Amino acid sequence: MKLFITGMMRSGTTLLQKVLDCHPDLSVSYQLYTDNFVEVVKRFHAEKNIQAYHVFNNYSDPIGYSFSELQKWLDSNIKVEDLLPADVSGDKEVLVEEFVPFLLSHGIKCINVVRDPRDMIASMSFGNGEVYTGSERPVLFDLRNWRKSVHIGYECLSDVNFKQVKFEDLIYNPQRVLKEIFVFLGLDESFFNIFYKGLNENTTWKGNSSFGDKKLFDQSVIGNFSLVLPSDVISYIEAVCWQEMDYADYSFTLESKDREGVVRNYFDSFDIKRDEFDKMYSSSKANVEYEIERLSKSFGQINKEILS
Repeated sequence: MKLFITGMMRSGTTLLQKVLDCHPDLSVSYQLYTDNFVEVVKRFHAEKNIQAYHVFNNYSDPIGYSFSELQKWLDSNIKVEDLLPADVSGDKEVLVEEFVPFLLSHGIKCINVVRDPRDMIASMSFGNGEVYTGSERPVLFDLRNWRKSVHIGYECLSDVNFKQVKFEDLIYNPQRVLKEIFVFLGLDESFFNIFYKGLNENTTWKGNSSFGDKKLFDQSVIGNFSLVLPSDVISYIEAVCWQEMDYADYSFTLESKDREGVVRNYFDSFDIKRDEFDKMYSSSKANVEYEIERLSKSFGQINKEILS
């Protein structure tokens, strides 16, 4: 059995990877094969003559190819071993959700981790996230990648080799969620209580929270956005992720009728130092109009557009 864990950055993928790697029958590496995924997409770009700074598409920016085009190319041009060596039993990578359908088609167990986008942004751009994800990107860019993760996860739900995990469920109900993962992976359920007890007795556990060291399943990381994010950022996240947050059963502080005004008036409150981005990316005319147009669309409509 091979296991692949993915999700957006700062969404809890590392926590799940470290926890499962503690199981004696599992070995889940931490982003050892990122270059393989990058090189495969670069091959696709080269064959299609696509010029793009960011290798992975969020399917909202006009990079020049669709999700379905990439899927067809992957099916015809690569092998699993191009991504994960034959002797690898498990790996965790971020931002590569578009590979999940391909991996599923080859019988690989895949877990996608989704976190409240407000806590994700709080961790990436308003904590010590730069240590883990580099200098700040425009908030909208990170949110578009988060939305991609939600939509690809939704598309894969019917596959028996796929499991979607909400970070909040893992933190609030770790025993239940991990037991479900045991069943999903076909692990010996009679060993679960010993495994879970061992996790909680591990005093050497080190996390990678942007807000300092935390205990293993620390509930204080849930809803932390309300303490660190400016109110305009919270409203903006809710406005542009409304359909996806509603689907994932996250609550709102914003009224639906106020979304357009929020999108039109938002500006990133920090300096964008990355040269590859327009400094006004989140508030550029093209991006504002794109985001306003999608406000009236349903989750299903957006899903079809993103994954067409």
